[in-house]
Amino acid sequence: MARDANRLARVGAEARDLGVDVLEIQADVAEAGAAEHIVGVAVDHFSRLDALINNAGMAGPVGHVAELDLDGWRRTLETNLLAPVALIQAAVTELRTRAGTVVNVTSEVADIASESIEPYAGAKAALRHLSRTLAEEERELTVIAYDPGPCDTELMAEIRAQATATMTPELAAAYHDLHESGSLVRPEETARVLAWLATKAPKGWSGRVVNHAESEAVDSSRRAFPDG
Repeated sequence: MARDANRLARVGAEARDLGVDVLEIQADVAEAGAAEHIVGVAVDHFSRLDALINNAGMAGPVGHVAELDLDGWRRTLETNLLAPVALIQAAVTELRTRAGTVVNVTSEVADIASESIEPYAGAKAALRHLSRTLAEEERELTVIAYDPGPCDTELMAEIRAQATATMTPELAAAYHDLHESGSLVRPEETARVLAWLATKAPKGWSGRVVNHAESEAVDSSRRAFPDG
């Protein structure tokens, strides 16, 4: 599921070339009724729902807390926090029947002071708390918060483009250095770990925050889904 129909079609074609039964759903998770539509269409197509990965996110406004427009805060929270809640609510009945899995994509900035990206970081911190709480409330499900680390995505590019104007020189330099040194995590690596967590994560991991540097998840995902 994504907002961009062209990218969806491209990824769908790649998946079909590999023999995968894939369904593309164009939607904006922040819109009213989107969660129910997404889950309904998926269940109609596949007749079941085994896992939900809440990966949709936006950088949101970049700047200091005292100066950020509240509308930007609202949009960021709607996409990064309330949309995952809506999708969980829409999917939970189906997931219960399969003893399914929920993976919420969070961030390493959730647990640290995050200059100039507080709407994003605050939403990710709340998503971690939501994951822990859901694991307690829905004991039959496996609920995991996954921190993929700094990834080479458009979201990071948006933050990096505004870093010099909004952050201390040291922090702005750190964001640029991650990109220039090639230290950002490739999205393909993130996707591999997410696929493993959604389909093979141990039940005992429910309630955990799994970090991208944890070798057990990374190594297990590479064995389960090798390149090529």
